[in-house]
Amino acid sequence: MDVNMGQTIYRGPAVLSSFTGCNTDDCAEEVMKIDKSFKVKGVYPDTLMKAGNAMGLEFQENMAFQGRSLFWAGTVMVKMPPSIYLVTIPKHYIALEVRDGNLYICDNHTKQELELSNSSRLSQKIERVWKVIKVRPYHKPHIVKTEYAAERNGMDISIRKIDTLSDEGIKIHHLGSFKAASPSAIQDIAFALMELKDK
Repeated sequence: MDVNMGQTIYRGPAVLSSFTGCNTDDCAEEVMKIDKSFKVKGVYPDTLMKAGNAMGLEFQENMAFQGRSLFWAGTVMVKMPPSIYLVTIPKHYIALEVRDGNLYICDNHTKQELELSNSSRLSQKIERVWKVIKVRPYHKPHIVKTEYAAERNGMDISIRKIDTLSDEGIKIHHLGSFKAASPSAIQDIAFALMELKDK
């Protein structure tokens, strides 16, 4: 249950990586497809779980640990059958795994699992807990169509690339922006760009 770190270092993709074994960048892409954003920052639990569903995970909430310390929860969980859990503590996600009579923790800070008893988080209070079940393997979707779009906001023009994926998801890339003082200036820029295709 280690984090397969890519360029993405945020806690949501990191905890998905620990469950799926996928690179954090692939996990971040699934999150961005859910909330239709250009990049991942804070991720709400509902968004994280929808991304997890797309990656073959199922989440079952367990209300018994709410408000308890990680230490208290650990003394109970370690006696439970082997399982993995998504846990929210204030402003953070962690992954827990019960395995071989031990309890392991992993997140974007540890990157590699360690026994919960060695964690500095033992006194932190749990907000919510979900049991995580792998229902199918994840296959990274591929691009089936690419389109380009432009938006004008006053003098600012932004350009996006929109990839439609094989799972019907959409990935949006911000390609850049420029300023144009008038519609005729936009037209002049468009003509200049069209000339590049023959060079």
